[in-house]
Amino acid sequence: MNRILSLALLSLPAIVSVLAQDTSKAASTAAATLAPLPPALGVPKPGPTNDAPYAPQPILPGGVVVPLYPPGSPFLKADRVREAEIYNLSKGAPGRINSVVNIHNPSIEVHTVEGGLNTGAAIILAAGGGHNTLNVGSESADFVPFFYNYGVNTVILRNRLRRDGYNVQNDAVHDALQAIRLVRAHAKEWNIDPNKIGIMGFSAGAELAAPAALFFEDFDRTNSGPAEPLTGVSSRPDFVGLVYPGPTPFARNASPPIPRNTPPAFITCAGSGDRVHAIWADEYLGAMLRAGIPNVEMHIYGTGRHPGEQLSDGSRMSAGLADRRGMPFGKWQDRFIDWLRDLGFLQQPGVETKAARDIAAFLTQPPRGSASVPADQPFPRTDQNSRIAHARLLEKAGKGGIDVYFEGDSITRRWGASDRQYKDFLANWNRNFFGWNAANFGWGGDTLQNILWRLGNGELDGVNPKIIVLLAGANNIGRTPTAGGDEAKIEEVTKGIKATLDLMQQKAPAATIVLMGLTPRNNGGTAIVSTINKINDRIARLADGKKIRYLNINNRLADGDGKLFEGMTVDGLHLSVRGYQVWADALRPVLTELLGPPARTDHAPPPTGDPSAQTPPAEPRSGGR
Repeated sequence: MNRILSLALLSLPAIVSVLAQDTSKAASTAAATLAPLPPALGVPKPGPTNDAPYAPQPILPGGVVVPLYPPGSPFLKADRVREAEIYNLSKGAPGRINSVVNIHNPSIEVHTVEGGLNTGAAIILAAGGGHNTLNVGSESADFVPFFYNYGVNTVILRNRLRRDGYNVQNDAVHDALQAIRLVRAHAKEWNIDPNKIGIMGFSAGAELAAPAALFFEDFDRTNSGPAEPLTGVSSRPDFVGLVYPGPTPFARNASPPIPRNTPPAFITCAGSGDRVHAIWADEYLGAMLRAGIPNVEMHIYGTGRHPGEQLSDGSRMSAGLADRRGMPFGKWQDRFIDWLRDLGFLQQPGVETKAARDIAAFLTQPPRGSASVPADQPFPRTDQNSRIAHARLLEKAGKGGIDVYFEGDSITRRWGASDRQYKDFLANWNRNFFGWNAANFGWGGDTLQNILWRLGNGELDGVNPKIIVLLAGANNIGRTPTAGGDEAKIEEVTKGIKATLDLMQQKAPAATIVLMGLTPRNNGGTAIVSTINKINDRIARLADGKKIRYLNINNRLADGDGKLFEGMTVDGLHLSVRGYQVWADALRPVLTELLGPPARTDHAPPPTGDPSAQTPPAEPRSGGR
């Protein structure tokens, strides 16, 4: 028995060795016969180029791609419209388009929903990328299946980019508004409810979505006529989403008009970890709350950063729908769906939404704010930034030493402000006015009513300037003419300027007032120039040539049709350094006549700036990535 056991034990290593050899042979045979992995299939690529405008290709299978403008449109660059787009493909996920650049034939890509699931709602997605790229992967394509499950049709916007030579306000925002119009025009063919079309912008894309919520009336008025096939189709979005937004139209103390039918908005961002974007988000919310716009909701998350920024563990913050490693911020999309459902956008097609009912009810209420107050009556700005600015201007007025007192809105304010972004304007101010003891009391966004309130509440008390320079009224006239004519607006602005002159003479009876004609504006087209010219004709009659002198520099800023000369403004409204120099050249003879040549020293108080601009860190040119 022991012998048998010993033989068995002696045989065991040999058996194991044989088995190991057999296994090795099997593995070797398997390795030798294992086929190589096939390459990825269906990897998207840009379309071909030829003599026709470039035809954008779908980012995802099944997308219906429609160019925003017909061939030969004046909105397209004829010398570049044939160029192909350039894709940045993912290295780790074959076939995934991370971003697109070189967009010269902007388009929409429509992904519809099955009939039984379809709510009729459609959302246009404007991706971010700092206007340098269009991040269509994480901020567009990923959302198509997400929204599909809620019955929402998805539209991917491919808008033009600043890095390709386009202007954000004039071109990219135009693309967004045109996209809304185009989706609404084809709503029936795509089984979309024309009253459930919204736009969501991410980071720099929010710089398209936010203006779309405000400037749709101007856009529709400007882009209409017999030759425009979308005439009569509204570009007003029915809802707006702003996700970690770039600067909105309310940034940097701006105060654009807010239409009473401004759509509801959903806003979300990380908080202190993405402070600049959170402040921009808060500025939009605050403006909507002051205007009383219904159904505006914001979620600021305590933990998180802007997409692409580094986290404490060395990784980068993700974008779009990403889980964000369990952060609550990774669930913002669920809060958006809650909001969308609450406002009735996830009901069956054709059913009136709560959002529409609430706007209709709001329109029956009397308006609030300075727009409802006659232009010759004072009205205060109630936002905290304006209250702080007023306190600082009062402090400046109390320091004395002021011989030339400038008053107005942002066109005036930017010239002599201490804000970092206006340092070139301040340098020009110092070159032109040092030695004349000039001080700037303009405040951005002010209407004539607001200026009257500031003057009546101490900003001119005891200053006793020798000269007052007044340029005001731009925020009372808006960007485009009023339907039916602007005669009432012309009369109203004239009354407001006369009331301002009267108050100035009451507060500073010894001063000579230089009344500036309103400068041209082209940021809503040139149609408003006729209104400006009529106002200038009226206010010129308020001058007596002695205590009130009228000065109009418009023929040095624009041609006879009111089209601004190249380089005179930075945005079609606010003057550039060249524009301010034109103004200074016109003022110099008046100042020299009344004050003599400038002295070698200057006793005016130091310049003031925007209080809010001194709190956050330096602002990027746009929404980051």
